[in-house]
Amino acid sequence: MAGVEESPTAYDHRELAVDPSRLSPRAAKALADYIEEAGGDGSAALALALDDAAETRRRRMIAHFAAISPVVGGDSTDIIRADRDAR
Repeated sequence: MAGVEESPTAYDHRELAVDPSRLSPRAAKALADYIEEAGGDGSAALALALDDAAETRRRRMIAHFAAISPVVGGDSTDIIRADRDAR
């Protein structure tokens, strides 16, 4: 089987509604900026905002793992070959 199978109770991504009263002032301002950037299209603005948030989150995760990962001494090619030869 290719890909990942979602459970039957997974979130339905076809429609999304945001209650403005649930937004922090910072989030409301950001969304207003995205709506302006998207020419007044709220759905497009939300998509842009979520895409930017996803990219930021992914970069933060990668930076975290890079910071906590040990530095490998030497040439990684030599390490891979040594591992291969040991098998």
